[in-house]
Parts: sequence; C-alpha cells; structure tokens
Amino acid sequence: MKLIRSIEELRVQLRGQNRTAFVPTIFVNPLQFGPGEDFERYPRTLEADIEKLQKENVYVVFAPTERDLYPQLQEYRVQPPGGLGDMLEGEFRPGFFQGVCTVVMKLLLCAQPRVTVFGKKDYQQLRLF
Repeated sequence: MKLIRSIEELRVQLRGQNRTAFVPTIFVNPLQFGPGEDFERYPRTLEADIEKLQKENVYVVFAPTERDLYPQLQEYRVQPPGGLGDMLEGEFRPGFFQGVCTVVMKLLLCAQPRVTVFGKKDYQQLRLF
C-alpha cells in the first residue's frame, strides 16, 4: 500500500488511471469544527486506519496535510441545498455540513475518481454527492 501525502504526488500516481474508486475518510477537517469545539483534541488515528486499510488490500491512501488542502485561509464554503446541512449533526453544529461538503469537494477534485463510495454513516454526503 502506498501512502500519499500531497496533491501533486496523488496526481502523479493517478495519471492515466480511469478506474479510480474513492472512499473519503481519515482527514480531520478544521472546517467542520466551530469555535470552542474539540478540533485540537479530536482523535487522529492515521496509523490504526492504515492497518485496517492494508487488511482490505487498499492500493493507495491519500492522507493530505491540512496545509495541502488549505494552503490559505478558506474564504468560501460549499452550501448544501434544501436544508440538508441543518439536519442530523448540522442541527446542533451550525456550519458543520458546509465544512464536510467543502472538503469532500476538494478531495473529489484532487482524486477525480470514476466512483465514490460513502458509508451508511455518511447519509448526508450520500444524498448530495
């Protein structure tokens, strides 16, 4: 399994590929956290996640740094349609789902997959993407 940390390295790895599947996970996204929330204390389990992914025969893991995805202050957010961002966790954490949508869009643009897979816990993302 290959661990890729930069967008440039990912693009080189995927050049010429037309069967890429993408499963967004792992990245701890600062845009999902509001003032006073637990961003700094949020668990980061990259090593444990990699061990699990190796068992599933994952070929490439893209684990960008925060600086790579957000090289400058993020001034815009992807606005989910029709109140989708105000349900589930978004009901209690204003702006949470805007942060999710923004980072998923960035990751999709990086990977440009043919297929994207969302789990059951990603209900809102599944509805949108």
